[in-house]
Amino acid sequence: MEPEKRVPSSLLAKAASPPAQPHAPGARTPVAHLLEREIAIAIEREDDIVRARETGRALCRSLGFSEVGQTKVATAISELSRNIFQYAGRGEVRMRPASGAGIEVVASDRGPGIANVPAVLTPGYRSKRGMGMGLQGTRRLVDELDIDSRPGAGTTVRFSKRRA
Repeated sequence: MEPEKRVPSSLLAKAASPPAQPHAPGARTPVAHLLEREIAIAIEREDDIVRARETGRALCRSLGFSEVGQTKVATAISELSRNIFQYAGRGEVRMRPASGAGIEVVASDRGPGIANVPAVLTPGYRSKRGMGMGLQGTRRLVDELDIDSRPGAGTTVRFSKRRA
């Protein structure tokens, strides 16, 4: 496993607003490094959920996503991160620019896994510990969703969202 690459909160704050002065051609913007590699956020505490969501929003902003697109991706990341925290206790969210215009996100854990993925995705499903809206809601927000889960081995959820 690669070492975690944390995004400083000061950088996220800079990414939240456009730069005060235009940058010279070829100069790096405050979030330019987000476009150069995969970003991994460890999910171990509740505030990591917020950090993952904000990082996803900043990456989407730097990729030219609309406000609505940024919100959809940030919400999907938040839902998956909350599932990791609530059901597995710890895991990781990785995100990177997709080939073309978009973002790819992988949320993984080594928790108890999901015994019946199709049932969890059925409208009206409610888990014993939550409302069951995390995966269902994520599926509605993104363009592509893939879930790989094995009881006792954990869950990996991959999604992609194209810039509209």
